[in-house]
Amino acid sequence: MNIVRIIVADCTKNHGLIGMDVLNINATKLVNSIEPLVHGRLINYKANILLKNGVQPTYFEARPLPIHIKPLVVDKPNGMIQQGLLQRVPPGGSRWASPFVVVRKTDGDLRICADYKIGVNQKICSDSYPIPNIETVFHKMAGMKYFAKIDLKGAYHQIEMDKEAQEITTVNTPIGLLRWTCLPFGIKTASAIFQRAIESVVGDIIPNMIIFQDDICVGAKNAEELKSNLNKILSKLKESRMSINKRKSVNETKSLSFLGYELSEKGVTPDRNLVSKILGISPPNNKKELESFIGLINFYGRHIDKYAEKILPLNNLRKKRVTFEWRKEHQQAFELLKRNLCEEPVVKVYDINQDLELTTDASEKAISGILSQNGHPVLYLSRTLSDAETRYSNIEREAFAIVWSAHRARHFLLGRKFKLISDHRPLEFIFDSNKELPKVTSGRILRWAIQMMAFDYEISYKKGENIPHADALSRLSFLPQDEEKDQETFIHLVESDIVNLEQIIKETENDRVLMDIKTRIRKNNWSRCSVTERPYKSIRNKLTIEKGIVCNGDLIVPPKTMRKIFIKSIHDDIHCGIMQTQCRLKLEAWWPGYCQDVEDYVKNCEKCAEIKVKKERTLHTWPSENKPWCRVHMDHAHVQGIGLFLILVVSFSGWPEVIKVNNREATTVKAVLQSVFSRNGVPEVLVSDNAAEFHDTTLHQWLKKVGCVPYKTPPYHPQSNGAAERMVETVKMGLRAYSPDKGLLCGYLSRMLLSYRTIPHA
Repeated sequence: MNIVRIIVADCTKNHGLIGMDVLNINATKLVNSIEPLVHGRLINYKANILLKNGVQPTYFEARPLPIHIKPLVVDKPNGMIQQGLLQRVPPGGSRWASPFVVVRKTDGDLRICADYKIGVNQKICSDSYPIPNIETVFHKMAGMKYFAKIDLKGAYHQIEMDKEAQEITTVNTPIGLLRWTCLPFGIKTASAIFQRAIESVVGDIIPNMIIFQDDICVGAKNAEELKSNLNKILSKLKESRMSINKRKSVNETKSLSFLGYELSEKGVTPDRNLVSKILGISPPNNKKELESFIGLINFYGRHIDKYAEKILPLNNLRKKRVTFEWRKEHQQAFELLKRNLCEEPVVKVYDINQDLELTTDASEKAISGILSQNGHPVLYLSRTLSDAETRYSNIEREAFAIVWSAHRARHFLLGRKFKLISDHRPLEFIFDSNKELPKVTSGRILRWAIQMMAFDYEISYKKGENIPHADALSRLSFLPQDEEKDQETFIHLVESDIVNLEQIIKETENDRVLMDIKTRIRKNNWSRCSVTERPYKSIRNKLTIEKGIVCNGDLIVPPKTMRKIFIKSIHDDIHCGIMQTQCRLKLEAWWPGYCQDVEDYVKNCEKCAEIKVKKERTLHTWPSENKPWCRVHMDHAHVQGIGLFLILVVSFSGWPEVIKVNNREATTVKAVLQSVFSRNGVPEVLVSDNAAEFHDTTLHQWLKKVGCVPYKTPPYHPQSNGAAERMVETVKMGLRAYSPDKGLLCGYLSRMLLSYRTIPHA
């Protein structure tokens, strides 16, 4: 039995390192027909290191050594110089120098390294070449019965560097400056450089192969195929002048330890040798030791049934504001997790040719998903909810479970069709890829539904009791909160001096009905509703809670004490009619019976009674437009005590432009039109009445030159310019309600136009 030191990677991240341990493996001899090189060096390949723009070299002096270690350190570099790994550099022969460090290995030997963290790593560019994700590469071993492993000897030392990179990696030691001729450990781009190099050599030889740094896993369906695959790989390695470590390599086996897992025909299980080491770990004495244990056990979390419930006491103890005190419940959880690792749960290797199912579920504290094939789990997914996410409604938590699980398993799901299973029936219609999105629902859910359009899936509903495995995972929290920031839903509310969110939150807390509704939303319990609660029950799948405010989709549900304030903030700007006020309110808020409340308010508005004049409706014979900015109507409006305004109205959409002017002269009209046309484009037809300023010869010539046809309405028939006439009355009505206490006129006019432009028009 040989001792092999491996790095345990955290597969919940891309390729972060969470710890190291010692494994025992059977080191049977590899195929002897090909003798590997003793000291390999990849031919026709030189690694380079790119510097960031504008950086200057850094030079550090050698660090002093303890007297009893210095003789050992002096001998070590000399041996590496003889092997060609290091070269001596004359004094002053390098602009770069990093301090060296000495690391004692498990066998007592010393390893010479450089501390590149303080200088070099801060000044070189990152290398984004992808390191394989353990979670996603095991599918290459689907259906394999025989396995082998090739360990590359010296790993990084088999990659030669160019002259510039050699200078950058210079090390300052007690025996002088030394320069690496090969890729050293400690450079932040070393792993990406090595992965690219080894994949360029053997990456496309056979499909059933996993290359993870200096370890190559080979699979086959029978012994002869495995031997053939090994010969192909070894031949290529020898041709490229790369060497292998026969002592750490494994020839033919039906069960292979690889990267902390054990591969077999059955699937993937935790490595039994590493598990035995975990079983021997003593209870932690502080939070640092607890973090190390949780980091290691999280590596195998997807193999432990109901892991959420079992790890919860330890996760609670690791929190920042919790004092470390090892109690009985912590010891029980600690022992239970270690025992569960001995049960050898099997996760099936993903098979690209089999049907795929994603089952999701959510609770008040966590969300979960299970990726499976033919009823066997391929991947367990789960995470806790943040404080903001715990306030989501039930339907939003279930929707979040879908979109998060799909994103988490996107490496398996993108580019193929799969079945999506949820225990929340309304989501079957919202996320159905064959139906259009609902017109009214939570803005957050709509965004998630749009994100899911990137996937090809068929969604179906299944009762919770029929998918208990996913339901159990979501019952309790177990993983650190996801680093993704919570997406806040934008609440549609026009800024107003008399409506603010703080006031709505405060009044909501004092509204008994809305507080009961918030409780029902959180618990998804709508049984035995009172008469006042029944209107909310009918739209329960659209109700959410945002920062303490009840919302219907993106619409605020204001407390009863603030409903009149909402109507006032919308109506009193321009004193629009009942229908317009209702349409405007419908874009911002909702409550049971809001239409009747609006009608009562407008009918009792004293200002409206003073300024509104009933006019006989007239028929219009203008042809209808099928595109915007085709026909524009123009007129002047004079408001006593305020001033003169030039008004333009788009016939197609009713879009108004209102500009304050100093006079009615044609030159002023032309200047305004030039400004408006430069922003919106030139209309095909410009309609105006018979006023002299609109039919100035110079103005008409300019209009025709820019491609606009001026049109004059019949004399004494202002109805022909009805669009402008109606807008004139609307502007006059709104401006008559203006008073200095409402701020500057320009600000009031902007608010008035904003209100009008956001009202739906026929």
